[in-house]
Amino acid sequence: LHIWNGDEISFQVEPPEALKRVASVENYKMVMKENQVDAAIITQPINYKFDHSYVASVIEKNREIFRGILLANPELETKELKNEIER
Repeated sequence: LHIWNGDEISFQVEPPEALKRVASVENYKMVMKENQVDAAIITQPINYKFDHSYVASVIEKNREIFRGILLANPELETKELKNEIER
């Protein structure tokens, strides 16, 4: 699931109008419940580039239902990349 944050002040990228409601964490949780889905893997749209702070914050608050994937930054050194993955 690609997630978007509606708070452009905190995460700098406002979702497209058509996705504001449907791609929110709250909406995904509601749809998951309606369809008896216990867990999901989330990722971020390319618009956030290598800033995984929003995905990380969603996972931190919802560890029981979400896991995430990241977009690896090819410019990071091995140690930095390892730290990002472990975050």
